[in-house]
Amino acid sequence: MPEPTYKDLEAAIKKQAQEIDALQEALQESEERYLNLFEHSGFSIVLINTKTKERVAFNKTEYESLGYTRNEFRRLSDEDIIGGGQEIVRETENIIGDKGSHLFEARHRTKNGDIRHMLVSSVAVTINGESYHHS
Repeated sequence: MPEPTYKDLEAAIKKQAQEIDALQEALQESEERYLNLFEHSGFSIVLINTKTKERVAFNKTEYESLGYTRNEFRRLSDEDIIGGGQEIVRETENIIGDKGSHLFEARHRTKNGDIRHMLVSSVAVTINGESYHHS
């Protein structure tokens, strides 16, 4: 087999660059589709890191349904929102940890203090080696 020429290498590099561009475009389209589905879902969506208890992602439906702005909601803990406080939160986390998922009723406190009765479906997920509860 003859050694590739400079022109052959140049053509191969150009082809690879085109393939990379096409993959980047497909990835960007996929990210935009995911973000739109997540943000504009008619259901509240929250992703909580199980170690830090931080809500790492949540959609507009979640915070608006409780009367908060995104920034206000970001600063709240689960205990601030969930009626029954830490005991209920710990119990729920334990069930999800043991069973991998949990369907339960919860009382969520709105910004103005009203209580909303919610049906919550939560599942344990792993993303890049980190554990989360997706509810």
